[in-house]
Amino acid sequence: VGEQSEPDRPPTTTHHPPGGATPGMGAAETNPETAESTLVSEDVKEAPFDSLFEQRVHNEIVKKGYQVVPQWEIHGRRIDLAVVGAHGRLAVECDGEFWHTPETLAADNERQLALERTGLKFFRIRESAFYLDRGEALAPLWPLLQGQGIYSRAEQAQLAAPQSSEDETTPGRTPDPPEG
Repeated sequence: VGEQSEPDRPPTTTHHPPGGATPGMGAAETNPETAESTLVSEDVKEAPFDSLFEQRVHNEIVKKGYQVVPQWEIHGRRIDLAVVGAHGRLAVECDGEFWHTPETLAADNERQLALERTGLKFFRIRESAFYLDRGEALAPLWPLLQGQGIYSRAEQAQLAAPQSSEDETTPGRTPDPPEG
């Protein structure tokens, strides 16, 4: 009997960072899905990441203004990175050359298929493609995030900003004089 989420609800998620804190979070803040993501070292491996490659991918996503949870746990399985937003989550798997043998890739694919049945969407990035051209390797991620309703902080602010009246903001238009 496999675990399945109700179709109208996102999958139940838990994250158990080492020591109860996540890098970049204050002591009072323990929910990684609501805390602001911060950049991490690209040269020294940090917990809870599994590799420098994951840290570098994390940083590129955070630089774009997204909330990223490293080593996100869902249904007893870990995801390298989860990009979270008000309307959803997207799993980002970092396929490192050293760790991904044909056997581990098969296990990763099985895990992905099982989690996709719960409604979770995935984006996979190969280490060789990332180091060849970071921008090009991540280019397909941005529209995928928007398609899932996951927006950067700047995009969220833009969506939340009230729309002003065209009469008041049309360039070159002289406002009507006050009546009186």
